[in-house]
Amino acid sequence: MENLNLIDQILEFDSQSGRGLHTSDIARIMDNKSKKEIIATRDYLLYKNIFIKDEYGTYRLTPFAREIVSKYGSWSTYVKFLEKETEKQHEKDELDLEKNKVDLELAKQMLKEYPKTKWFARIGFFIAICLAILELIKLFKN
Repeated sequence: MENLNLIDQILEFDSQSGRGLHTSDIARIMDNKSKKEIIATRDYLLYKNIFIKDEYGTYRLTPFAREIVSKYGSWSTYVKFLEKETEKQHEKDELDLEKNKVDLELAKQMLKEYPKTKWFARIGFFIAICLAILELIKLFKN
């Protein structure tokens, strides 16, 4: 149940009136729809932390909702911003997953090639020792 235009209208009404909302105000904004829909909308606004109920039975904007109104202008703009952020995070996660897959494949390939490389290094070391001994023999003969 997220009717963005309705939430925007309710936030705008509360921002302009400055006195808070009553269920009757929500009913007026909703064009006097069924009582069940009005109560569901009110409960949704409470659930989403847009409104809190004070001791007088008035629904007031929470600091969170005030921040949204001041920063984004409306609830629908905020929701669109969240969707974009979620999409960006999803793309980043996909890239990280792809990078990790490539890293894993490279690590597997390195482990597979490591014994061959180790033998080449041993053979190269043996050849270097032999050449060093030959050079020492040449040096002592002269």
